[in-house]
Amino acid sequence: MKEMKKMNSKNNQEQVHDLALDIGCSGVKAVWEEVEMKEREDKKNGEKKSEDKESGEKNYQFLSVAYENDDSFDLFCMALPPAERCYLVGFGNYELLKEKFSGTEISKITAHQIFSQGTSLQERLDAEIEMQAAGAKKLLQIAGHPCNDFLLVSLGTGISYASVTPEKNIHLGGSPLGGKHLSVLSELLGIKNFPTSMGDDLDLRMKDQLPETAGTFLGELVIGHFAKFSGKASPEQIYRSLVNEVAVGVYKEISRFPEQEKVVYVGATHLHHPLLSDLLGRYTQALGKTPLFVADGEYALALGIYESREREGWKELKLP
Repeated sequence: MKEMKKMNSKNNQEQVHDLALDIGCSGVKAVWEEVEMKEREDKKNGEKKSEDKESGEKNYQFLSVAYENDDSFDLFCMALPPAERCYLVGFGNYELLKEKFSGTEISKITAHQIFSQGTSLQERLDAEIEMQAAGAKKLLQIAGHPCNDFLLVSLGTGISYASVTPEKNIHLGGSPLGGKHLSVLSELLGIKNFPTSMGDDLDLRMKDQLPETAGTFLGELVIGHFAKFSGKASPEQIYRSLVNEVAVGVYKEISRFPEQEKVVYVGATHLHHPLLSDLLGRYTQALGKTPLFVADGEYALALGIYESREREGWKELKLP
């Protein structure tokens, strides 16, 4: 997750209209817009300036924190600007969130809104995918690569897949083998400097059984993860096989949807594991698809929440 660089005290921060929070399984991500602060100051001085709004340029601010570090969570709350309204979406632990937000400036925000349209799990998933797709599109636009037809792969605690088209967004399922799987096992292995390229691992590949396929993509395809384990292995060997296990899982999922040529990767897992980014790029290209790793992609849902503030379905959430 991105480092918290905004550590100003509340007294030194201008109030913003709205703040969006993505309540994830492993942490919280926040998005707000500084252009609103400029507008407020202009009005205070009796001047009407809206160049930023008119030009379409928005100065989005991003901040995130993991649940497990209480000190960092306190700093996270201090670093957020005072806001009039706070919009929350996600499948995280809201009771834990209430406890952590208790007594902080966040709990003093006048209106907290949680998205509640629909009552079924599928309806909640659909709403979250819609917002995440909106955020991904906005990030692609900011990066100068506007696109509205792609496979969306969210690499978070787990991995989710969605088809995004101009007509509709469809949740395609997910996998529990994601970021938490890699981070916990890496910690248990004692690995601090992650290998950034494939080397010696424990996977059995097609080339091991059919030497004539060596040097080809077919030869690199995994027949069995950890199948070459013979009783001893280095942490680096195990780590490479773990990352390859996740990457191959993504490869198999996206291969099911040949009609969409672009694959947009959001989330933070690949940022912490460069080898995963490398493998996903290779596997995606091997399928004839274009991989797009979006800058600030871990904030796709939070940005989508921010951009969806005017839609119907929000209700008040009470925080202590």
